[in-house]
Amino acid sequence: ILAPGAEAGTVITVSRKEISLPAAVVAALRSLLGSVFARELEACRKRALGMYQLLALYDSVHRQRAVERGILTFEDASRLLARRRLATGGDGAHRDEALLWIDYRMDGRIDHWLLDEFQDTSTIQWEIMKGMADEVLQDTGENRSFFCVGDVKQSIYRWRGGNPRLMTHLRDSYQGRLGSGEVLSTSYRSSPQVIDFVNRIFGHLDAVTLNEPQLEAKRRWDALWKDHQCAPGNRPLPGYVALLEPHTDDRLGKQSPEDVYQLVVDVLAMIQPLQRGYTVGILVSRNSTANALAQVIRTTFPEWPVSQLGGADHLNNMAVPLILSLLKAVLHPGDSLALRHGQLSPLASHLPQLGEDATTWRAEERERLHREDLAGWIKCWADRLLDAIPPSRFLAYRLQRLGECAAHFETTGANLDQFPNLVAGAGFSEEGSSQAIQIMTVHKAKGLEFDLVILPELMGGLGRKDQMLIREEEETGRPEWILKNPASAWHGADETIVQAVHDNERDDFFDLLCKLYVAVTRAKRALIGITTFPGESSGALSGGAILKEALGGNRNDRVSEQLPLSDGNSALLVYESSAAERIWYEKKPLAEKDRTPPPAPLGERRPNRNTEAVRRTPSAEAEAPRDAAFLFDAAVLDSLEIGHAVHHLLEQVTWVDDVDPDALFAAWLAADRPGDRVAAQVRQHWETSLAVQALAAPARTGYASVEVWNEYTFDCLLAGEWVTGAFDRIV
Repeated sequence: ILAPGAEAGTVITVSRKEISLPAAVVAALRSLLGSVFARELEACRKRALGMYQLLALYDSVHRQRAVERGILTFEDASRLLARRRLATGGDGAHRDEALLWIDYRMDGRIDHWLLDEFQDTSTIQWEIMKGMADEVLQDTGENRSFFCVGDVKQSIYRWRGGNPRLMTHLRDSYQGRLGSGEVLSTSYRSSPQVIDFVNRIFGHLDAVTLNEPQLEAKRRWDALWKDHQCAPGNRPLPGYVALLEPHTDDRLGKQSPEDVYQLVVDVLAMIQPLQRGYTVGILVSRNSTANALAQVIRTTFPEWPVSQLGGADHLNNMAVPLILSLLKAVLHPGDSLALRHGQLSPLASHLPQLGEDATTWRAEERERLHREDLAGWIKCWADRLLDAIPPSRFLAYRLQRLGECAAHFETTGANLDQFPNLVAGAGFSEEGSSQAIQIMTVHKAKGLEFDLVILPELMGGLGRKDQMLIREEEETGRPEWILKNPASAWHGADETIVQAVHDNERDDFFDLLCKLYVAVTRAKRALIGITTFPGESSGALSGGAILKEALGGNRNDRVSEQLPLSDGNSALLVYESSAAERIWYEKKPLAEKDRTPPPAPLGERRPNRNTEAVRRTPSAEAEAPRDAAFLFDAAVLDSLEIGHAVHHLLEQVTWVDDVDPDALFAAWLAADRPGDRVAAQVRQHWETSLAVQALAAPARTGYASVEVWNEYTFDCLLAGEWVTGAFDRIV
């Protein structure tokens, strides 16, 4: 009734009965509902304003304390710089001197800009960089360059600020100053079977049933899409692609998550990837799914190593919460609940009995905590617990990880009180290994590749319920306004809200396409997708629905064809690349020896691979205090000029016999116009250098094959130091 264009004869449905309303009724209802809608909008506005005021207060306190303590994160620094630029207009005419000085120093040091993964750049980050990019792109010389690489189809980080529209904005803003660019569509990762599947899906989205916002996103995708080719070196790779559903006895009900997990286990049991030397990545959407799936695999195959990257749940067992309760009982004498937890556990014999005074026990444990440190204390109690319960590799692994987390925690210098909350709230990411079943979210898998990729969570789709409506500029993605999302019944009542909801749904569907694309292109040899039956009348759009309909089916189709698996199990076959390729994995035989790495001792301090090495840059310019007279010493200035000139001449020489030394010297004289003394010194050093054996013709070096690298840059770790530099010449 409130929708734009509603007139007399509007039909509404009441108790499944359609009623046509006369003009007078429509007018009265419009007046009534308009008043209610206005009040709803005002309430939403006040809620949004209240949230803003609360967050602004928090942000101001956070910024002040972060700056005072010098603990700015990268995100903090980015926001502070961007906020200051926006507050002063963002252009050179109005920016404050501090920002101009930063840009001047950066612009003076950097001549060549290479921006990778640009589709994930945020608006805030670009606000900081664009001034310096302008300087490079407006430079009329040929000594500076700007190189940008990005794939909008892989823009899966919009939820944390990534703005894929910046690539189009960059191209449109600098027309005539950027080259034509190049579209890369050759895959050097995947087998022909995987590439054919990718082309079938993302090049045939016309077959997918979509609404208008989703169609708009599809048109944007089609404009970006170009069929992929398989690199010649990958064409011989054996490969296979299949889309499966769990086979259950109950054909009337939907398959459960447990059915999906069991199918993953059956596929792994059939292929035996670790025993054949294949890498495996199981990519999911949620950390909770990763936790559940990891536990199922560890329970079924306790001898198989499983690594879970990001959000590993250390409390999904009885052992870790028990050890944390003991720690709380030691640190807080008033926490009787934590002590009772221990007294009712298999560790009761090591604790004061119910009703006894625990003061002495707490004092002894505190002393041991200080004597043995947290990791050693946890190891002691973990050993006692493992001795008191039936053998469990899973619990032993969880306790081992707790000890490793404790060892890492102690290096931070944080208070022991924070450790239980840290374990419960954030968890710790487990390290990936090519010799383990790796389970992670699609976002964690960005940039990685696996011989076998399994996608068990394809039925998640556009289920996100936005609490806020955000209207953004179409070109830059900057927010124009934000409003608490009204109830869905009001979404069609106002053109502005209609457009905002439309844009949100459009962007959400584009995000889904990007996430699905990233997931399927992680596979090198084989890809196994798992869907479930959504119901005969389900209209939900998910990754699984897109795959089914793009392959020529229907998202609600029942599947009857079965695919045999190992041990008499089977799955329902939705699609496969070829039945002849089902045993692709047998190209590698089963290994005879166990590839499982031995478990590390509990609580052992794991080397921190993320420790930042001391930076050394021997080839870089150095700064040192000098007397003012140094700046006016002619001999010093001449020496600097001579050194730069000889270096410039030598870096143009591969072999002496291939160049004209006199012509190079004459070109330098014409360009730099040095004084007579400097010119004479440079010629002397130049002629002396040309006689060096390393510059002689290849035949005179005495080697059959010779390669030359001039100005060869390097990065390496030497004795724990990160050394960055450049070799003038390597032969």
